[in-house]
Amino acid sequence: MQVFHFNFILTAISFTIPELITGTVKKTPYLKKTLLNAGFNFFILTLDQLNKQALLVDQVKLLITAFVDDSSEPLSLKHSAHLSKALAYNYTYLSTIFSAYEGSTIEQFIITQKIDRVKQLLDNGDLNLTEIAYLLHYSSVAHLCNQFKKVTGLTSKQYKAPAIP
Repeated sequence: MQVFHFNFILTAISFTIPELITGTVKKTPYLKKTLLNAGFNFFILTLDQLNKQALLVDQVKLLITAFVDDSSEPLSLKHSAHLSKALAYNYTYLSTIFSAYEGSTIEQFIITQKIDRVKQLLDNGDLNLTEIAYLLHYSSVAHLCNQFKKVTGLTSKQYKAPAIP
């Protein structure tokens, strides 16, 4: 996904996305000056920077998924600290890049992954909600149930109930 941020005032200036991607706009002093004078504040990411950021977002997602799937380990660090330490980036930077690419926050992604894991565990049927809440490091069963309802629109009981034809 390509991300471009602009603050602008209406003007008759036009340019193409390839010009933005390759940095031609930035390298053309007259065009850059004209855009800035017209009220454009912009930054341009090269393809290499876009690829690095996309890779970083993928790494964040993989770490979160692995953490949620292997939640048997005790929670020694907050998710933010865990991600920052594992990827050697400031969490604010990771969060900004992630939100730009995914359209949601890291926290929302974590919640979605945890609820997907709750569904798997409920479908498996080996654990009750108290055990699932403990396994996934929820502070309480009520917290788990509230998040489950918010994400799925169903209570856990409604989710587990067989569909009536």
